[in-house]
Amino acid sequence: MATEPNPFAPSKNGIVGKEIAQRAVLMTATYSILVFTLFVFGLIIWRGAPVLKQYGWEFIERKPESLEIVAFDASEKLEIPAESFKTLRTYNPAEGIFTDIKDTTKSTDYRTFRIEPGSIVGDGYLTSIEVYNDFSGKYLKRDKSAPVGFELANDTRLLLKPETYAQLSAQSPEIKALPSETLELEDKSHEVIFFSKDCEMQAKTIVTLSRSSLIYKLYGNLTDTADDKPNELMPLLIPREQTVLLKPAEYQAYLADTGTAKFGEGKEVIETYTRIALTIPKGHHTLPLNVLDTLLEENPSASAAHGHNLDKGAIHLDLAETSDEFFLPISEFDKLQKDNPQLKISDIGTL
Repeated sequence: MATEPNPFAPSKNGIVGKEIAQRAVLMTATYSILVFTLFVFGLIIWRGAPVLKQYGWEFIERKPESLEIVAFDASEKLEIPAESFKTLRTYNPAEGIFTDIKDTTKSTDYRTFRIEPGSIVGDGYLTSIEVYNDFSGKYLKRDKSAPVGFELANDTRLLLKPETYAQLSAQSPEIKALPSETLELEDKSHEVIFFSKDCEMQAKTIVTLSRSSLIYKLYGNLTDTADDKPNELMPLLIPREQTVLLKPAEYQAYLADTGTAKFGEGKEVIETYTRIALTIPKGHHTLPLNVLDTLLEENPSASAAHGHNLDKGAIHLDLAETSDEFFLPISEFDKLQKDNPQLKISDIGTL
C-alpha cells in the first residue's frame, strides 16, 4: 500500500530557487567579464596595429626610457650617433623637423676590444674594465711574478741591498744588464735619553718626533694645532725614561724646541751599510711584478707610473673561448696594452 507524502516535511522549492538565482548572477558576471575583455583586447589590436606597422617591434627589446622635452635653435646643427638619430626620427615623425641630413664617419674617444683566453692582467686594470663595462671578471689564480709594465718620467737612481740586487738580477735580465756600482754609505743618528716627565713641546717638534720611536702621551689635537699654530706649546707626558735614536733632522728640531722636556746630551751614532746603486732610464719598462714591488719598497721616493695593485698581483683570467666585447677610453686602453704584456686582445675597434 503506497504511503502518502509527509505533509510536515520541509519543502525544497525555496532552495532550488536560490540556487537558480545564484547561478544566473555568476553566469551573467562571467560572460560580462569575457565580453568586456574581448572588447578591450579588440580595441588594443585595432588601435595598436597601425602603430606596430609604423614603428615595428623594436620597443620589446628597448630598455625603459624617460620622455624628455628639449628645445633647439632652428639653425643649430647637431651630431648624434646613427642609432640615436634613428630613435629620434621614430618618436618625432613630423615632417620638416630634420633637414640637411648627412651621414658621416667619425672616430670616438673609446676603443672596443675582446680579451682572449689565456690572458693575464694587473688587478688594477681589471678593475677599470669592470667599472666601465659593468663586468665581473672571473680568474683562475693570482700571480705576483707576471711581467708588468710601468713608466718612468725621469732617469731614476735606485739603491738596493746587496742580497736584493742579487735576487732581482737573477729574475730580471733588464736589471742585470744595467750598469751598477757598490757604495759604502753612512747612516748618522743621535742617541738621546728622554727622562720621564710631564712637559711641553712645540706642535711642530711633536710632528717631527712622531716619526721616531719615542713613546709619549699627548694632550690635545695635534693635527689642528700643527696646521694653525705650529709654534704653540702642547702638554704631553713621557711616561718613562727612554733611549731613542733620532735622525739628524729630528735631533735638530728637538734642540730648537722651546719646551720643557728634559734629555741627556745626544751621542752621535754612525752606522755603515752597503748598497748597490743603479739607474733605470726614463721611459717604459717591463719587470716581474714582484721585482717592481721590491724596487719601490726599498726606494720609496722613486716614482713609477702604473695601475697595478702590487699587493694583489696580476690575474690569470678565466674566460670562455669567445669573450664579451669591452670598451675603454683611448688613454686607458693604451695603458692597458702597454702595461700588461701577457694580455691577449683582439677585434680592436672604435665606439
